[in-house]
Amino acid sequence: MAKLSWEDALVHLHEMGWDTDDIDAACDKLVEACTEDGDFEGNEPSELSTGQLAQIFGDEVSETEQQAVVVLAELRAQEDPDGDALQEALWDLDDFVDAR
Repeated sequence: MAKLSWEDALVHLHEMGWDTDDIDAACDKLVEACTEDGDFEGNEPSELSTGQLAQIFGDEVSETEQQAVVVLAELRAQEDPDGDALQEALWDLDDFVDAR
């Protein structure tokens, strides 16, 4: 699967019924799994396999949704214009999606 842009990842999750709280919680869960004392400590989210992501999110999250969360989780950690734009988009997700 080609890597999604953060904008496409956000729109995809919104179309699948996710809201800002769902996205924030999933990103936090993924980052925690990759940090100290997490099951996948020392790995970047993008290094995890589909099976490892399923361990984190469970079977109710599709592979495309998993990949979208990976894109967003990695971007949220960055302090750059794209990271700032993502945070702004999450503040008003409906507005962001409607503008696309």
